[in-house]
Amino acid sequence: QPRDGVYHPPEVQARALPRTWRIACRAGVRQMLHYQLRDNGQASWDTSLLDESGAPRPQFDALAGYLRSARGCA
Repeated sequence: QPRDGVYHPPEVQARALPRTWRIACRAGVRQMLHYQLRDNGQASWDTSLLDESGAPRPQFDALAGYLRSARGCA
């Protein structure tokens, strides 16, 4: 359910997340903070990488795959 009027399902977030990191890396960013590691079911928006039980969500796998293939921003 949308919490702030805009809902992006995990699959959409999973496609977007590596792209945002790629853009940041190409712009010279060397460090990024990913807000909300774990879903607590109460946030006004959900950018979590893990579900409420601590299991990886699609976004986690997408980001981990990108960072492995790109070796971070190096």
